Amino acid sequence: MHTNVKNITLIGLLSSILFALQYILQGIPNIELVSLLILVYTCVLKKKTLFIIAVFVLLEGVFYGFGIWFIGYLYVWFLLYLIGRLLCRKNNPADLPSLTWALVSGAFGLSFGALFALINFFIGFVSGGISGGLSSAFAYWVSGIVFDLIHGISNFFVALFLFKPAYKVLNTLMKSYERN
Repeated sequence: MHTNVKNITLIGLLSSILFALQYILQGIPNIELVSLLILVYTCVLKKKTLFIIAVFVLLEGVFYGFGIWFIGYLYVWFLLYLIGRLLCRKNNPADLPSLTWALVSGAFGLSFGALFALINFFIGFVSGGISGGLSSAFAYWVSGIVFDLIHGISNFFVALFLFKPAYKVLNTLMKSYERN
């Protein structure tokens, strides 16, 4: 029972950190720390990260409303989790070059609009078939490419400089957490 309470508390705390950082940085377009922290959480906490992402996504929906964007949040962060798990499963995250984490995070930021364009594909598909879906998705993606570039570049540099220190801090804290 004690372990469950500790895990619920941990998940709530780390989810709220994601949400608070997203909220604090919302005034700066496409500069965020959520991608970095999801990768760090994934490498340290493994499957617990799935619960953290679920709580974070739900908080975003409750706070900002359950618009069409929310559908994208239901899969993009879990996709980043899967990518992180693939990298962490085969490697010690601290042994991988910082450039690896920067490239993963940067590519994720760069592809964010394309991942959300999938929603527009299905919306366009309903009224215009394959052609309508492709046109809708492409228009959505192209209209936001500048923001994707900012997102990709900022994610790259954030991960380049902060992944290893954040991983080391969380890993150390979790060792202490697990002993108590």
